[in-house]
Amino acid sequence: MTETTVGKSVGRNDKCPCGSGKKYKKCCLQANKLKQEASKTSRSAADLIDKDTTAWSFYKLLRDGSAQNILNFLYDLTDEKGPFRQRFPTPESFFKGVSDSDIRAFATKGFELVRIRHDGDETLILLGKGLDNKQTQNLSFELFRLKDAGTGLRIWDVEYFEKAKSEFNTTPRFEDLNIAWSWN
Repeated sequence: MTETTVGKSVGRNDKCPCGSGKKYKKCCLQANKLKQEASKTSRSAADLIDKDTTAWSFYKLLRDGSAQNILNFLYDLTDEKGPFRQRFPTPESFFKGVSDSDIRAFATKGFELVRIRHDGDETLILLGKGLDNKQTQNLSFELFRLKDAGTGLRIWDVEYFEKAKSEFNTTPRFEDLNIAWSWN
């Protein structure tokens, strides 16, 4: 199958212009959406982050990038040497993971800053969802491990997990979530 560039004239239910005979939505639509997302430009993380950027400022950039749904900017916040980039080596692989619901974009609506901790060469940022919602039974968490990439902080890795809300009487601490100090 050849690569296609599709204008707005092709509908989801039209035959795919690649010649496969399938409907566009069942053939090249997803690939073209991923290419389109990857080609979007915005300010890069390097434009906005330097050695003096604090964890709080980094969190605000993360939240703003997510609110504007700028996946390429969120990907740019990750460290190219870290485990996250090992799992998602290209922006397109990250976009596909989000599109296929294998992972979610970082700091999406409803996630709030819970804690920040500096631990050796890492800075941990913990986000939580459902903390103030009296109807929810489970809390969702995102744990960002940040490291200095030489030019400022970058996301080294991201962990996602859920816990029963009944396990907590107060705002969860790192220790409550079994996140040990690096020197333990």
